[in-house]
Amino acid sequence: LTPNDVYIVPGNHDMERCTPLTAVINDVLNQYSTPNGQIDHDALDYISGRRDAFKRLYREVCGRDEPGWHYCETRDDFNIICLNTAILCGQDAEDGNLIVGSALLNQLAETVDKSKPSIVLAHHDFDSLRLEEQQKLEITLKELGATLYLCGHKHAALCRLQNTYRTDKDLRVFLCG
Repeated sequence: LTPNDVYIVPGNHDMERCTPLTAVINDVLNQYSTPNGQIDHDALDYISGRRDAFKRLYREVCGRDEPGWHYCETRDDFNIICLNTAILCGQDAEDGNLIVGSALLNQLAETVDKSKPSIVLAHHDFDSLRLEEQQKLEITLKELGATLYLCGHKHAALCRLQNTYRTDKDLRVFLCG
């Protein structure tokens, strides 16, 4: 196994929590709408600064800088899509209120080789996201050829089909850890 074969996605404990971060997150959530999907650049810069420990770990383990908020690694026969579902972690009662940022998701979509199947790695499952984000994410991932969604966070084991918003393609979700 080489560092090129290692993939790490951030989770809710990878954010340096503080009162100003909570205020920034609340502002983003109050202004955010899934159809637009924009997260203020200053807010993203501030949030990125609260992730320095994770970025150091990523560099140390993977031998490279984290490519972005969401990114795709293309292999010979498949894609690995790495989602940061923890962008807005840092507040109480965040489960069911998280977002992936549909504009960031659209940027990711431009980098995915749609002729290959995709495996998705994320910390949070669909239920941790706002309902409208769940819909956008499910539809987008299926358009990108995703067939498998691996996640953790809830410290439970679960296997299910994510076919709530688009039933013509299966997306298998495995929650573990």
